[in-house]
Amino acid sequence: MSWDTAESILKFIKKQNKENSHMFLVQFTGGEPLLNLPLIERFVKESRKEGLSCIFQIQTNGTLLNDINISKLKNLDIGIGVSIDGVPEVNDIMRPYRNRCSRSSTVDVLKGMELLKESGICVNVTSVLTKKSLLNLNKFIDLVYYIGNVKGISFNVLRPTGNAFDMSVPSEEEIALNVKAALKRADMHEKITNRTITFKFLERLKKYGYREECRTFNGNSIFINPNGEVYPCPSLAGQEDFYIGNIMDEDFQIKTYIGKCPYIQQCRMLDRIFCFSHGYT
Repeated sequence: MSWDTAESILKFIKKQNKENSHMFLVQFTGGEPLLNLPLIERFVKESRKEGLSCIFQIQTNGTLLNDINISKLKNLDIGIGVSIDGVPEVNDIMRPYRNRCSRSSTVDVLKGMELLKESGICVNVTSVLTKKSLLNLNKFIDLVYYIGNVKGISFNVLRPTGNAFDMSVPSEEEIALNVKAALKRADMHEKITNRTITFKFLERLKKYGYREECRTFNGNSIFINPNGEVYPCPSLAGQEDFYIGNIMDEDFQIKTYIGKCPYIQQCRMLDRIFCFSHGYT
C-alpha cells in the first residue's frame, strides 16, 4: 500500500469520527503487513497526532517478528495477532515459504512467539481449519498452551479460493466433532496450568447467543486492499459484485443496504460455512 492510499484512509476515518463517536478498530493484514512496517508506523503516528479515535491491531504470520519489530509494535501500542494453522507438520504445508524451500516456517513463527513472550506481550492466534489440521487439533491445543503467551484462539474455516482452491474443506460435522474434542483438551490444560485461553467463537455465543452476527452486514466493517479498493470483508475481496468503490475517490462514501436486500431471507437459508462469522444478517 502506498502512503497516498493510507492517507485517504486517514481522511475517511477523520470524517467518520466527526459524524459519530464510535471507536475505530484498524487491523493491518496481508499478505504480510510487517513487510510494510514503516507505513504502519507513520499511519498510527499520524492518526494519533490528529486525535482520531482508533485502536490498532496487526495480523502477522509471525515469521518476521524480531526484537526491533516487536519493540516498534509495543511502543505504538498495536495489538498483535499471529496466524498459525496447526502443528509444524500442518502449518509448514499451509504456510510454506515462497520458494518452497525445506526450511520450516513454523520454527520461525515459534521463535517470534518466544520473543513476544520475553517482551511481556500476549497474543491472539488465528487458525484456518482444514481436514488435516482438524485431525491434529488436539496437538495444536497442546502447542498453544506450551507457547505460554497465547490468550485467545480464533478459528476460520478454509474457503476454496485462491491458493486454497484445491484444498479439502472440512464438513460441518467434522468441524463440530474435532472442535468439541479440542475444547475438552483445553479444559484439561486449564486445570493443570490454571491458565485460561479464550476461544473467540464461544465468546461470541455468550454475547449473541445463536443469533447470526456479521459485522459487515451490520454496517460495522469494511476491507480495503492495497490499491484502495473497498469491499464488505476480506472473504469478498476481488469479487466484482461486491466492489463498493475506491477509498481514494473524492466522493467515496459507504452506502447502507442493511435489511434492504430482497433476497435476505433466501440468503439465511444458504450454507454458512464460507462466511467469516458463519452467518448473514
